[in-house]
Amino acid sequence: MNADLLKGKLCTYGLVIITGLILITDNLLAQESPDPSPLFASDSMFEFELTGDVRSLFRDRTGKAEYFPFELTYKDENGDEIVHELKLKTRGNFRRKPGNCKYPPIWLNFPKNHIPDGSVFSGQNRIKLVMPCAGDSYVIKEYMVYKLLQLFTDYSFNARLIKVSFHRDDKDKTYGPMYGVLLEDEDDLAHRNNGKIEKDNLISAGQTNKDDYLRMTVFEYFVGNTDWSLPYRHNIKIIRTNDSESKLIPVPYDYDHAGLVNAPYANPAAELNLSSVRERRYRGYCLQDISELSPFLQEYVDKKGEIYTIINDDRLKKGEQKSLIKFIDSFFESMEKPERLENDFLYPCDKSGTGHIVIRGLNN
Repeated sequence: MNADLLKGKLCTYGLVIITGLILITDNLLAQESPDPSPLFASDSMFEFELTGDVRSLFRDRTGKAEYFPFELTYKDENGDEIVHELKLKTRGNFRRKPGNCKYPPIWLNFPKNHIPDGSVFSGQNRIKLVMPCAGDSYVIKEYMVYKLLQLFTDYSFNARLIKVSFHRDDKDKTYGPMYGVLLEDEDDLAHRNNGKIEKDNLISAGQTNKDDYLRMTVFEYFVGNTDWSLPYRHNIKIIRTNDSESKLIPVPYDYDHAGLVNAPYANPAAELNLSSVRERRYRGYCLQDISELSPFLQEYVDKKGEIYTIINDDRLKKGEQKSLIKFIDSFFESMEKPERLENDFLYPCDKSGTGHIVIRGLNN
């Protein structure tokens, strides 16, 4: 379709659905992903208990993190108790620091190739566990963000919402149960997308696949997340695909500073001149023609029902649900206002604005 005509439709009607037009991108043409691991094959709530030196683990908030031996216990679908030995250590930057969060994020490290077939953890080695920093509701909303991204691309981390209890092995004391999120290992993410994690530093936007880059930047705008940097690999992983073109695919993660989550400690970087994380800011590169974003904005129209299905979660209090829905509503309302769309998505071209600023990251 003629780009000028498409831009004209976008500017006249906001975003329109063009009947009969199929927008095909590299991502949609990618070969089908292999079956997910047992852990991420289901979206049902998963509960387990971790037993070990909980006190020392939770106090390990500075310096190089230490591994502590633990036992993980859960019940399988037959009600049989399954026990795995593993090691745990704290991880992260902002959320690990003392005083920032009630519980630090954690690494779960299973003995490699020692998890038997039939276990929900079969095939796992290292898994990130997102812990409640300021309350369970923020964990649930961060989980939502991972599920929302999966609506638009396979280049996204698998996530599983869980309830976990920590039991001290030196006394009869239990912490929890509390909500958490298990995140897919980055190498597993790359493998199921027929690639590997790129380790080189200072990746520029021009080195990435354009469609996947634009899809990512629109998504970050959608959830109100400005806490990312492609050049400094802040809250971004890069996949180099195993094809002849060796495309670089950006994959975002870590959304506790997103407006959709709206954590009480979250603040936008001062350099961006934003009043709060609830104020969206498009941080992609400068586009002279907004019609380049039309297929990616169209995806939100096509997935609108699924988006609201994900965010309508009864585990949230009514006030939190209303606030969350209001935030998503504001995105779709802006899509009906052509001037607002152009102002927001062409903002990086404004030399007097802050769209060109490169930020190393709030968490460094």
